Amino acid sequence: MGPAGDHSLNMAAAAGSLDAIDTLLKNFPDLDMSRALHSAVILQGGSSAVVSCLVDHKADVDAPYVPSGNSILAMVNRVKGRDLVGPPESGLK
Repeated sequence: MGPAGDHSLNMAAAAGSLDAIDTLLKNFPDLDMSRALHSAVILQGGSSAVVSCLVDHKADVDAPYVPSGNSILAMVNRVKGRDLVGPPESGLK
């Protein structure tokens, strides 16, 4: 499946929409479960039911999180990273 299907799964996981996840998995069984798992956890849609569903469908819980380009996860990572590091004048790195 191309990025559009993976993107839909990521957004459903991020929103915690188990119904949407189930529908996508029935129609597109080859989606990237690991990235969806990252979306669910990082964007706080990761209820135990969503996480269990993704793991049951072979999400790799050990897959490293690698933000890519302008994805929603990459943007959140950049914003949260700034919050965690501090402003440039703070000297924190």
